Amino acid sequence: MEASGDIRETLFVFDCEWVGDLREPHTTHITEVAVYSVRTQATYHASCTALASTEAIHTACTKMGTAPLTATASSCADMLQGMIAFVTAETEGRSTAPALIGHNAVRYDAPVLLHNMRRCNVCMPAHWQVMDSLYHARFHMRHREPCNGFSLQQLCTLCNVTVDDTQLHGALYDTMLLHALLVSMSTQWQVPYISGFM
Repeated sequence: MEASGDIRETLFVFDCEWVGDLREPHTTHITEVAVYSVRTQATYHASCTALASTEAIHTACTKMGTAPLTATASSCADMLQGMIAFVTAETEGRSTAPALIGHNAVRYDAPVLLHNMRRCNVCMPAHWQVMDSLYHARFHMRHREPCNGFSLQQLCTLCNVTVDDTQLHGALYDTMLLHALLVSMSTQWQVPYISGFM
């Protein structure tokens, strides 16, 4: 089923940044979250000091080639509650449940988000859903054009979306980049903004 009408009004693109082992999402510690409302173009973006040690954060940032994250006044719980409050306010009065779109979110972002919410005693609303733009791209783009792969950067190259390598691995930048990619796929290749809505 394609996302359209009322469904599209409750779509949100999101990204999380974290430190820890991706193979074990329960060991990760979120440092940054960003959410973009497709309907209103509003954004939520917050960062926090990870529960992991400062040394672990510095090591992870060095490996990614990014500057160390600066701490804000937000705790992890405050940051996650702020995200829930943002999505809830954006979907108030709408009959369709919110759906969060992330790239490879089913394997990584969603489990990481859930485990961090449990750790911070924050309850994920039961009616929220997660949609994966990786599966969406694999389904719609695999026969349209030769492609080296389906990573965010590879798809952006295919769709002529400019990528600033110096800003990659920032939650807000990656969120807006994914939105730009989905729009480009929709306009250039006539595929739905997102598909796979359950």
